[in-house]
Amino acid sequence: IVRKLRELRVLAQGLLMSLKALVWITIFLATLQCVCAILLVDGLREQRDVELVGLTHPSGELYTIGDFFGDVPKALFTLFQISTLESWCMGVVRPVGYHAPWTLLVILPYIIFITVAVLNVVTGIFVEQIMLAAKLDGDRLLKLRDSEVANQLKLLREFFHDGDSDGDGCLTPEEFEEMLHNSKVKAFFLNIGVDSHEAMALYHTIDADDSGSVDIDEFLFGIMKVRSGVKALDILSLTYDMHMVGQQLTELTEFVQKKDADKQ
Repeated sequence: IVRKLRELRVLAQGLLMSLKALVWITIFLATLQCVCAILLVDGLREQRDVELVGLTHPSGELYTIGDFFGDVPKALFTLFQISTLESWCMGVVRPVGYHAPWTLLVILPYIIFITVAVLNVVTGIFVEQIMLAAKLDGDRLLKLRDSEVANQLKLLREFFHDGDSDGDGCLTPEEFEEMLHNSKVKAFFLNIGVDSHEAMALYHTIDADDSGSVDIDEFLFGIMKVRSGVKALDILSLTYDMHMVGQQLTELTEFVQKKDADKQ
């Protein structure tokens, strides 16, 4: 299941690889917020009791500047609200800026930096790490596939040498048929989409030169061609049929030419 959900796996891996950079970004943002909060609290110390007309508590009382920037924790929470862009303009910046315009020189650059620079940097880190994770995952799958192919080739060589009863380095149809009685060989062919009824047809397909025997190179090449499934076997069979038709056409042409020569 995990192998089939490659996109989800790559995304999760990319997010995990981004954690280190995200931790440093979080530390940087926390430091930036603390600096801005201290500046605003210190600068608005004498105006903390100023009421903000139009902004009222649920109880009906007017908010004051101190409710937003009365101390560092309140200022940090207000800056966090501003960074999420939730009621940042009419709910905080305009009312406070009306009484202390200099605060705009702190808050507006803070908003621009958070919404433009930091978000783009975070997005860039995510994209870069996910692309790197996809590359690493592709390399891992390629190594896994190469390892699987190497194991199958090793297994096929063992099948070939076990089936070559006379030790001449070739498999005859009889030796191949005898080899099919091996349960491991049957399981291997079923795994690549070839049942016992198609196995002998596969042998004749592998024996492309119609020599009546196949060596280990023909055996390995033919089996690995069909390891992806029955469709590959059909294509290989079609190639064999075309080869046989070509041979027959060549023989027919030679026969007709010989007859014409005899008539002349």
